Amino acid sequence: MSDLDKFIITDIDKDYKTIVASFYKFIKLNDLSKIKIPLQDLCLKNNIHGTILLAPEGLNGTISGDKIGVESILNFLRCDNRFSDLTPKISFSNNKTFSRMKVKLKKEIVTMGVNNIEPENLSAKFVDATQSCITFDFTRARNLVFNHEREGSSVRDGL
Repeated sequence: MSDLDKFIITDIDKDYKTIVASFYKFIKLNDLSKIKIPLQDLCLKNNIHGTILLAPEGLNGTISGDKIGVESILNFLRCDNRFSDLTPKISFSNNKTFSRMKVKLKKEIVTMGVNNIEPENLSAKFVDATQSCITFDFTRARNLVFNHEREGSSVRDGL
């Protein structure tokens, strides 16, 4: 059984012609150009469309194609130990999802404007949701929304 078989669980899913895989991995990369060319070539060979961004802090991509083509790209990436645990989010389509394939080298995957950031070494502070609940006053919120809408302004403008 292939990695994508577990996502194809109904007869309806099996009828879709295109598989869309979205993935990202924050990991230090210092050999971007060595990854780009074979990845681009493999995407073109397998008729894969979409965009894959490569940056010093990792990769981010959304690709589409048939099952064999998408699996080929994911397996190619997983052959690199840095991406061995890459877990895509899978969806399905009968339509053409992207018009071309791009593998782009970027300074940052997510522009933060901070030099020498290493997201793979950063994590958010754990917050126990049961200990830090904020009381939300639904009545007050509803009245604020109602008053803004009644006065003709957008909720996005004032709340």
